[in-house]
Amino acid sequence: MVPPLLADIDGTLTRPDKSIDPRVFDALREWSAPVVIATGKAFPYPVGLCEFLGIPLCVVAENGGAVYVDEADEVVYNGDPEGARAVAEAYREAGHDLGWGSVDPVNRWRETELAVARDQPLAPLERIAA
Repeated sequence: MVPPLLADIDGTLTRPDKSIDPRVFDALREWSAPVVIATGKAFPYPVGLCEFLGIPLCVVAENGGAVYVDEADEVVYNGDPEGARAVAEAYREAGHDLGWGSVDPVNRWRETELAVARDQPLAPLERIAA
């Protein structure tokens, strides 16, 4: 019996330049057991990759914060969507910026966590999130 395959996107399926080596496409399509695409990125990233590859949607996103399996037809949240939004709002109200510009393509579709750019102050974020 072939075991399921869990593949992380960044650093596993991607090259150093963040592109995906096309040799993995057929390997993932031809795997004879479930393929789980995992990432710390927002939920649409692994969903889009599954769609692009033509494999069933079986994804773990946001570092485990959102999980979806086609057969279950339900997103399971292991994070705190309201808490993440509250922390983001409080951080901004305290005069800080998440660091991704006004459109914020990094957090725009996140559902259970918050990403703050590394060049933003950490101490206020730690106080707010505590």
